[in-house]
Amino acid sequence: MAWGKAGSTTLSSASDTLDVTGFTASKTMQTLQHGILNSSSNKLTTRGNFNGDTGNNYAYRTKDNGGTEENGGSISYWRVGAGLNPTGGDNFIVSYMVNIASEEKLMLSWINNGNASGAGNAPQRGETACKWANTSDQVTDIDQANVGNGDYDTNTNLTVLGSDLTPAVAIPGIDNVQDNSLFVDKVNARRYWFSEPSTPDINDTFETDTKTAQNGTLVAWDSTDKRIEGTVSRIGTNTNWIYDLGSDLSATKFVVDFQFDIISNTDSTGTSATNFFMITSGTGSNQNAGGFSFTFQNDGSGGKFGINAKNSGDMESGNTWGSDDTFASNTTYYMRMIRDGDDFTCIRYSDTWGGTVAETLEKTVSGVTGLRYWRIQNYNGATSSYDGVTTFAVDNLKLYNGVTTTTPATWTMQPTYEDDFSTDKGWVSSYSTKMAYNGTTKKLDPVKFENENNNANITIAKELDFTLGTKFVVRFVLDFSVFGGSPFMTMGVSDKDSTVNADTAQDYLGIVCHNGTTWSAQVKDNTELGTFTNISQASYSGHQSNFGTDFYCELIRNEDSFTINIRTGSHTGTTVVTATTTISTIGTVSNLKYIKFGNYDGTSTAGYCTTTIDDLIVYNGVTTPN
Repeated sequence: MAWGKAGSTTLSSASDTLDVTGFTASKTMQTLQHGILNSSSNKLTTRGNFNGDTGNNYAYRTKDNGGTEENGGSISYWRVGAGLNPTGGDNFIVSYMVNIASEEKLMLSWINNGNASGAGNAPQRGETACKWANTSDQVTDIDQANVGNGDYDTNTNLTVLGSDLTPAVAIPGIDNVQDNSLFVDKVNARRYWFSEPSTPDINDTFETDTKTAQNGTLVAWDSTDKRIEGTVSRIGTNTNWIYDLGSDLSATKFVVDFQFDIISNTDSTGTSATNFFMITSGTGSNQNAGGFSFTFQNDGSGGKFGINAKNSGDMESGNTWGSDDTFASNTTYYMRMIRDGDDFTCIRYSDTWGGTVAETLEKTVSGVTGLRYWRIQNYNGATSSYDGVTTFAVDNLKLYNGVTTTTPATWTMQPTYEDDFSTDKGWVSSYSTKMAYNGTTKKLDPVKFENENNNANITIAKELDFTLGTKFVVRFVLDFSVFGGSPFMTMGVSDKDSTVNADTAQDYLGIVCHNGTTWSAQVKDNTELGTFTNISQASYSGHQSNFGTDFYCELIRNEDSFTINIRTGSHTGTTVVTATTTISTIGTVSNLKYIKFGNYDGTSTAGYCTTTIDDLIVYNGVTTPN
C-alpha cells in the first residue's frame, strides 16, 4: 500500500491544541504525531476528537508499559497513553485507522514517551485501541489536545496520511524527469504519463541586473536578495526600471508571470503610491507610453489592483480597478498578464501561478502593438498631500510568447483500457446489420436501437480482459443521426455478453433511455432492464434533433453509488444529463466485464434511432481520473 500526505499541521507557537482539518478522506488512514513539550517540568497527555464531535461517542482500551489494561466507553474523546504521564518527556504517536463512512471508525495507536532526558531514563510506551461510534461520516478533521499541565511547543507536528491518493498528489516532487516518461503504480496497476511544464521564452530570476534603462534609484536591483526592489510614492520624480525583452511580443498572444511581494504598505491621506507593471512599446521617461499594465495603488484603504491597456497615452487614466483590500506587510502574490487578441487579462493568485485566484481583471482595447519593454514605473503626478508609500519586491519574471495558457508539470493517469476503434478489437454483435464495427469510419457504426424488430436481440458487446471493481469510470462518445418514436437504448457494463438482451436477467450498471426523453442511472442485480424502481432519472430531449452533436457519456461507480453524466463539448463540458442511484437499494452488482450497447426486445412501443459510438475509455479502480 502506498501512503500519500493528506494534511499536516506544525505549530508556530506553543499551544494545547493540534488540529488537521479539511483533508480528503480515504478508507484507511495513518497519523504521525511528534509532541514537543514546552518545559521539562511539565507533562503531555494526548486526547482527541474527530470532525469536531465532542459527544459521548468514543470508547477505548489501553495498556501502558505492558501493565494492566484499562478501558472506557461512552466518553467524549479518544485517548492515547492514558496512564503515561512522565515529567519532561516529548512523545511520538503512530496511529492507523479504518475510515469507512457506514462503519464505526476503528483505530490502533502506539506511543513512545521520551520520559526525562538522558540515557539513564528509559522511555515509556503505550498501546491503545479506540473507536468512534459514527456510522454516517468519514473522518476529515482530527482535533488533538494536550490535557497535561504543559503545552505542545513550537514545531510540534501532526501529519495525516491517506491510502487512496494518486501519484499526482502522493509524489509531487517527481518532476525532474524526461517528457513523456511513464510512471507505473505497481500496487494499483495504474499508469501515469508525464508532461513537461510549458517552457518560458524568458525566465529571469534576477541573479544579475538585467535592466535596459533606469530612472532614479528608488526602483533597483538588489544584489543581496537577487530581485528588483522599490519604494514608491507620488514624489513628482520619474522612477522606473526597464527591461528590454529582445523583440516585439506577439500582437495577439502572450503570457507574462511575475512574483510581487508587498514588503510594507503605508496608507495615505489620499490616493497615492501608484505602481505600474507595464509592457510598453518604448522607454519614454514616464508612464505616457501606451501598452498593457497591471497596476497597484495604495489608496488609503489598504490598496487595490487595476488593469489598463492603451494604444497610446497616459497609463494612469482609464484604469479598470478591482476591489479595495487590506494588504498586510510581507504578502506575496503571483501575477499573470495575458493577451488574447484585443482582450487583456490580469490575474492575481494567492499561492502560485494557476492556483487560487484572488482577483481577475479584464479590459478590451484594439490597436495595441509593438510591445517590447517590461517596466516597473511609479506615477509621478506629484501632490504634497499624498503621502502613502509602498515598498515592494519583484522576482521570477517569466514570458511565454505566442500562447494564452501555460501548463505545469503534470502526471496524467492513463486509462486501464482504451479503444479508439482503429480495429474491431473483439466487438461481437448479435445483429450485424444493425450494430457493427465500421472499418471506414473507425467507429461502432451503425448502432441502431430499434424496438419491435420481430422481437430481435440487437446488441453489440466487448469483453474486457479484467473485471471492473467497485470503483471505475467508463467514458464514450455518442452521436445521433436518426431519431423517431421512443427507442429503448441501453448503454453500460454487464456480466453478460451480446447474446443476452436487455430483457433478460443480468448484473448491469449503465444508461437507459426508454421513452425518448427519460435518462436513467440503471442498476440491476440479476434482473432484466425493463423496470425502473428505486433509480434516479433525468429528462433531456436535445438528442432528438441535434444530429451531428457529440454527446460525451460517462458512467461512474464509487462503491455503493452509481452516476451517469452526459455532456456536450467534452467530458468536462456542459452537463445535459446527470443522475445518481444508490446500488444497495437494488442489490449487489458484480462480475462486470462486458461493455455493452443494445435494444430492449421486450417492449411493444415503437421507436428507433441510429447512432455511432467512439472513443471508449475505462479507468478501473478510481472515480476521478486526474
